[in-house]
Amino acid sequence: MLAIKRRYVLYYHTFGKNDDKSKYATYGSNIKKEVHGMSRKCEICGKGQVSGNNVSHSMRHTRRKWNANIQQVRVVDEKGTVRRANVCTRCMRSGLVNRAL
Repeated sequence: MLAIKRRYVLYYHTFGKNDDKSKYATYGSNIKKEVHGMSRKCEICGKGQVSGNNVSHSMRHTRRKWNANIQQVRVVDEKGTVRRANVCTRCMRSGLVNRAL
C-alpha cells in the first residue's frame, strides 16, 4: 500500500503484483480512497480560524491568525450514542451540546 499526500489530503492506493508504483504518484485517476484529517472547526456552529493583521505602533501590518477555542468533548447524539465531537466553548456554554458523563 502506498500513501500519497496532496494538499492536506492523504490518499491510499492498493497495488497489484506487477504494478509500477511510480505512475500512481502523479496521476489522480488511479486513487482509490481519501482520508481527511481533523479540522479546527466547531461541528455545531462552524466557528473556525480567522485571519487578520497585527498592527504595530508604527502602523506596520503583519499577518496573523486567531484560533477558535475548540475542545474535543464526548457528546450524546439524537440516537443516544456517545461519540467525540469538536465543539467551541461558546456552544458548550450556551447549552447547544448534550455532554456525556
